[in-house]
Amino acid sequence: MKKENSNSIKEKLFNKDFFLLWNGQTVSRFGSQIYYMAMLLWITEVTDSASLLGIMGMISSIPSILLATIGGTFADRHSRKAIIIFSDVINAVIIFVLAFIFYEKGDNISLIVSVLLGIAFINGIVRSFFTPAISAAIPDLVPKTKLTTANSFLQSAAQVTTIIAWAVSGVLYVALGMPMLILINGITFVFGAITKSLITIPQKKLEVNPDGTAKNKFTRDLKEGMKFIWQNTGLKKLVLTTLVLNFFTIPIVLLLPFYVKDILMLDKVWISYFIITSAIGSVLGYIVAGFVRLKPVTRSKVIVIMMIFNAVLTILLGLNIYLWGAIVILILGGLLNGFIQVHIQTILQLSTDTEIRGRVYGAISTLAGSLTPIGMAVFGIIGDLTGKNIPLIYELSGSVLLLLTIYVAASSDIRKFLAYKPEVIPETTIITNK
Repeated sequence: MKKENSNSIKEKLFNKDFFLLWNGQTVSRFGSQIYYMAMLLWITEVTDSASLLGIMGMISSIPSILLATIGGTFADRHSRKAIIIFSDVINAVIIFVLAFIFYEKGDNISLIVSVLLGIAFINGIVRSFFTPAISAAIPDLVPKTKLTTANSFLQSAAQVTTIIAWAVSGVLYVALGMPMLILINGITFVFGAITKSLITIPQKKLEVNPDGTAKNKFTRDLKEGMKFIWQNTGLKKLVLTTLVLNFFTIPIVLLLPFYVKDILMLDKVWISYFIITSAIGSVLGYIVAGFVRLKPVTRSKVIVIMMIFNAVLTILLGLNIYLWGAIVILILGGLLNGFIQVHIQTILQLSTDTEIRGRVYGAISTLAGSLTPIGMAVFGIIGDLTGKNIPLIYELSGSVLLLLTIYVAASSDIRKFLAYKPEVIPETTIITNK
């Protein structure tokens, strides 16, 4: 067991461990996004059902919401490195099973859809442990002064990888077929697990009683994440507002395939082009967030203004019937979202001590996303019941988003939280997971 001073854990941004984490994540994400886009095209082509897309999203989200707090607490009490590795291994196994079923029963649509729903549920469970673990680990792999840049780089790299994957997925879908793409996805998860096994992740040691048991019981730790949020008024209001914001943002992505096909009257290949367009905007937002230095108060004001403009863009998307208009709106929306995401993630990481960071992230995921499964199903059904009246749904959703962002602008507590400035971090004793 190796002890070292926390101030000397990582001296530079692109150290070995941060590079290995990025490398493993990039490869596994590439496979996942090829699979995701191909599956979206397959479901749209075979079923043409908005309800099915909504139900699949709901099933995937339910375990993430219900188990995120438990997953975050687990990440604080156990090796985050082990959680990250085993998550990739489990994902690889279930994807290999799906590939086998596609090879053997490719003409049985009902069976494949059922298996897809089951895998979406299992993936949601895995994600509820993986996400808090990796989010909590990142601040311990890079210098605190470069955390915003690190988040910007990881988010940008992830989006660039996604853009490339989506760009080639259509061609690969035709050339290789669905089973081969699923198999490739499984192989990338194996690569990710191997790469991440080489990382050293510093993690604060839990205090132990004389009898060798952990000082804090799991249930008490479970509550600490919620308690931390509830005692920070600005964070609490932001999380609860985000809960509703997430709900009314759902139809934008969920119904995009039908917006492309029925409103803009474009070929289905434009579904991937539009998602790529939004991703390009996000990359620009991540880059801007990483390179533009803002004072805390200025940062708070900029985030609020961007949230308001983003809501307006949703309304404009509903009113738009032109290709060029959709492209501009999606790029701008992606840019605003990317900028906001990097800064809010950095604020959360800096304002939370490493020993409770996992459970706080888990609690935030549970609270902020608790309506997501319902929204997936509701908006999928609404899409079908309204005859896929996408403009009306977009306009109403955008109007609600605008009202919510005006509330954020008016809340001094939220603005104060967004203007958070970290204090000098004292030295602590840590252990390394190898």
